[in-house]
Amino acid sequence: MDLTPKKLVDGSSKCFICSSASLKADKIYIFGKSALDIAEIIRSSLDVDTGCYSENSELFVCRDKCYKRLIKFQRASAEVHKLESPHILAQLAQLGQNHDADLTKAKERICKEISNLKQAQEKQKNSFTHHASHVNCTSACHEKLVSTRREVYEVKKSSHPGYTISFDNLDIQLQMKNMPMQSQNQDIHWVNHHMVSGAQFDSQKPKANLQDVSNLKFLPSIYDQQRQRSNYIILASRILVNHFKVLEPLKEACVQHIPQKYTQELSEKSKKVVNHYI
Repeated sequence: MDLTPKKLVDGSSKCFICSSASLKADKIYIFGKSALDIAEIIRSSLDVDTGCYSENSELFVCRDKCYKRLIKFQRASAEVHKLESPHILAQLAQLGQNHDADLTKAKERICKEISNLKQAQEKQKNSFTHHASHVNCTSACHEKLVSTRREVYEVKKSSHPGYTISFDNLDIQLQMKNMPMQSQNQDIHWVNHHMVSGAQFDSQKPKANLQDVSNLKFLPSIYDQQRQRSNYIILASRILVNHFKVLEPLKEACVQHIPQKYTQELSEKSKKVVNHYI
């Protein structure tokens, strides 16, 4: 059964929060001399008013567990209150001011460039079809083939790389201790956007019809099994050096990132756009 703070006060050798027994050296007295207002932190974090116990000078929290948690809460609360600075909020608002307009322009550009690319590819296809019907080709025919191929290459090179947007929500409640008209409780809702380029993916057509693909295509090959074994070795080596101190000097020799198909793309610096709603 959970113990209430009133019951915990009965024992002078028990922590006010977790009710664990503590030695004198491990006690942090709630109403003792301290740079921190322990009673106020308990009220903010646990919604428990310890003022009615102020006459009990023996009231304490354990140093190793509860005191450390209260300190972490106090530091986190201080960081959250910094966010209510008008300067910071103004900067965040400025970052997201033209967010919708930028996305709309990018969408219009991508649609236009996709249309231009389809036209260039269609021109290239017609040139190849016309070239295939020739018995003897002239230099002009070859130049036309090279020109259409170069046109497709230039359109792809100058096109927008494309992107995928992943979202992450951040909801914050700022509770004011004193609430004058100029400083009320606030609900802040931010959305973090992370854009990842998708230029390396083919969005024109699927690679094959799923009904025509044999089940054998989904079975792991010898190469797949060798890669899987290699990945297991990498993962097992990380576990060993993390849990066995005698192997800890070999930690730098372990592979920290398993190589994959898009390792190079993922290692490049991405463009990050932050927007928020208040």
